[in-house]
Amino acid sequence: MKIFVRLVLSSVLAIVLVNAQSIKGETILMRAWTNHPPFTWSQKINPVWWWGNSDDPVPPFWYEPGNSHRNRDWFFRNPMSNFCNYVIGVADKDTHRSGLYPKLVGNPNGGWNFTVTRWKFLFFPFVDYKARSVHFEFYFGWRERGNFGIACRSNHSDPLPRAITTAVPDEAPRLIVRQPVTRR
Repeated sequence: MKIFVRLVLSSVLAIVLVNAQSIKGETILMRAWTNHPPFTWSQKINPVWWWGNSDDPVPPFWYEPGNSHRNRDWFFRNPMSNFCNYVIGVADKDTHRSGLYPKLVGNPNGGWNFTVTRWKFLFFPFVDYKARSVHFEFYFGWRERGNFGIACRSNHSDPLPRAITTAVPDEAPRLIVRQPVTRR
């Protein structure tokens, strides 16, 4: 019961914060991903299924090439993906997302990003803070796709160049290559 009360209170707080900044904010429709068949209710109540990763069951080519344990490592990289995306998350539903940067996890300029994801009559809050000067990021709540996530990370060095794939539900997947930032 306490968790439910906290969820309701955090939803109300997020709604108030988003409405207070509604002059700058926007609301967008986030379409559910359709790269897999619909999940059944029996899957969603099965704790064994929670530990799987229905979106990416096999590691992509760039993840630990040559490692004989890459499938096991991929599983343990994000072991409760189905739980966060489809049991407590709404990644398999069409939702509306409101906030300053509703298409993104964080504020691209650094600082705060408050958003709310709405599915039917339920509200799912999200808060993110990025401090670019010290390479710190924190977020808690339901991200842009409707999946639940928590992160608190600090990166004291420049990121190495790596290839990552990303996709917005309306677009086809694309390859993005991040280059290291050179400091002067």
